[in-house]
Amino acid sequence: MTEFPYPELQFATLELRADPPTTVLPTGFRYRARSESTTPDPLKHRVKFGGPFAVPLDAGGVHNDPDLLTFMRQSDVGWQLIHSAVTFATEPDDPRLETAKVQLDLSTEAGGGAGAGAGATAWSMLPQSASTPYETVDRYSIEPKLQLAGFGGSAGSAEHGKTRHGEDVYLRAGGLFTGEPAWSFERTATVSLDGSHRLVMIARAPRGTRARLSVMLAASVKTGRFPGLFKRTIELHGVPGPTIELEF
Repeated sequence: MTEFPYPELQFATLELRADPPTTVLPTGFRYRARSESTTPDPLKHRVKFGGPFAVPLDAGGVHNDPDLLTFMRQSDVGWQLIHSAVTFATEPDDPRLETAKVQLDLSTEAGGGAGAGAGATAWSMLPQSASTPYETVDRYSIEPKLQLAGFGGSAGSAEHGKTRHGEDVYLRAGGLFTGEPAWSFERTATVSLDGSHRLVMIARAPRGTRARLSVMLAASVKTGRFPGLFKRTIELHGVPGPTIELEF
C-alpha cells in the first residue's frame, strides 16, 4: 500500500444559473404565482471548484510497493492520478442545497496515438461513498491493483454502497470503469451540503492515448416562505468547469 498526501488546489467560484423554480404543493392547497424578478439567485457564489489536477502515475512513484509495482508492469496501459475538490458555501439566510453533482467526462481525441479509439476510463474513485458520521483524513493510499482508499479509516463510511443502521449516505461515486464518472451529493436529515470535499480518481487508457477531461457541475435548492409546506425546487443548469488535456 502506497500513501500519498493531497496536493494544494486552486479554487474558483462558479457562477451558477438557476432554472425557473418548480412549486411543490400539498394536496388541497392553492398557490398564487408571483414575480421572481426581485428574488436573489439562491445559487450564485454557492459552489467553488478546485482542479482538476492530473499527474502521470508510473512505477517510479510506487517503487516501495512490490505488489502495486508488479500490477502496473503487467499491462500496456498508462495511468493518470486526477485530483479535484468541491466546496459548498452557505450563509445564514441562504436556502439549503438539496443536491449537487460533479460530472467528469473523459473523451479520447482523434489521432491520439496507439490508444486512439480505445478510450480512457475511470479505474478507481475516492470516496466511493460517505455517510454520517464522516471523518475527513489528510492522506489517501493506493493499494495493489490501483485501488484508492482512505488512509486511517473513516468513521461511518458506507460499505459496498449500503447504508448502515442509523446512518444516511450523502455522497456516492458512479460511472466506475466508464468515461463518465461522477460524484453525487444529497442532503440528508443529518448532513447539510456544506464545506469542502476532496475527490480523487485514477484513470487508465492504452499507452499513447491522448484524452480531454472536462468537468460539469449541477445543484439544486429548495426555498419557501413556509418551510415544510410550500417548497420550490430550483435546479442549476449544467455549468462547465475547467478542462485539461491528458496523455497516457
